[in-house]
Amino acid sequence: MTGVLIVTLRCLYLYKQWMKHLQANCISVPKESVAQYHLQKHMKKMNIRSSIEIVFCRINIGPFICGIFKPMIVLPMYDIPYDELDLILKHELIHYKKKDLWIKRAMLLAKVLHWYNPFIYILQKEINKWCEMSCDEDVVINMSRAERKKYGETILNTMYKSRQDTNSYFLGAFFSTGQTELKQRLMSMLEVKKVSKSIVALSVAILFTMGGIGMVSANFAHPNISIISKELLLKVDNNKAIDILDNELQKESRGYYEITSVKQLNESKF
Repeated sequence: MTGVLIVTLRCLYLYKQWMKHLQANCISVPKESVAQYHLQKHMKKMNIRSSIEIVFCRINIGPFICGIFKPMIVLPMYDIPYDELDLILKHELIHYKKKDLWIKRAMLLAKVLHWYNPFIYILQKEINKWCEMSCDEDVVINMSRAERKKYGETILNTMYKSRQDTNSYFLGAFFSTGQTELKQRLMSMLEVKKVSKSIVALSVAILFTMGGIGMVSANFAHPNISIISKELLLKVDNNKAIDILDNELQKESRGYYEITSVKQLNESKF
């Protein structure tokens, strides 16, 4: 409990310090800007009705989205080509649509409670990696191979221009991640294939069919188990039944000899 308290206070302190530093370096984006145009376009396509703020930040950091109840997309101050800006905003909105910010908060809670377990830190990195790869998949699912390469170049350009460390997992979902998982991320997005609706429907049908068979089998077997057991015992004569009970008692009961002596004294009644 002491460890949980210390880790909680540390996370709160780092979060407050970072948000204070961030807000001091953020500038609102005008509604008439190109960034606002691309943001509204993708929000309409994704049917996102929440109010999402977009700001520029003087800190040299990669684009990211933060805030669960008041979401905000943070863009760096350096020049971003319009085609790359469009992909970046789409990526961050998909994070919001997929509830990745909630997943990161849940992971943070698990980290606080299991601060003593080294595997929780590995799990946190894996979850962040797979959140990014899942988001990339949704971005490129309908793209050609050339467009996917362009998206990969956007990630590389963002990483090259961003000098600030982006390992603040508790803060939000970043567009660019660490270099260790970069190769896997780029290769994965090039190999993404769109799954046809027929395959999805067939998979769901098979899943429900197997589940239904299992439930029906269980319901059918349960009331008949005792009946079958009684029928089998009736077919076995008294001597065999006694032998079966003796064997079971030897395996499971420490009071076997006492019970056996009762049986021998009163065998007919037994």
